[in-house]
Amino acid sequence: MIQNLTTIKDQIDKLNMIIGDKAQIQKIYSTSIFFVLSLRIPGQTLYLYCGRGAGYEGIYWSDSPPAPILRKKDKFIEYLRKYLSSCYISRFCCDEKDRVWIIE
Repeated sequence: MIQNLTTIKDQIDKLNMIIGDKAQIQKIYSTSIFFVLSLRIPGQTLYLYCGRGAGYEGIYWSDSPPAPILRKKDKFIEYLRKYLSSCYISRFCCDEKDRVWIIE
């Protein structure tokens, strides 16, 4: 489940096509291997799964949130909730030399 640079670029291109002009972050969840951004796009809700390392690196999306039994609280998720909740995303970018993606 480790994505290479080409796969991440493809995922980001598809994701930018799906979100269009903007998407709003509604909720943020956390599991032991992913943090999940709930993105509200006109007409649908998209769940963006972001790997937290240790063999789970990359971005994936789904139509369903993580199961409640898998969710957990930690300091990182509280930080994300403080600074990202209710924000709008205009697009995602990817670094050309590394597997780093950027939220604009």
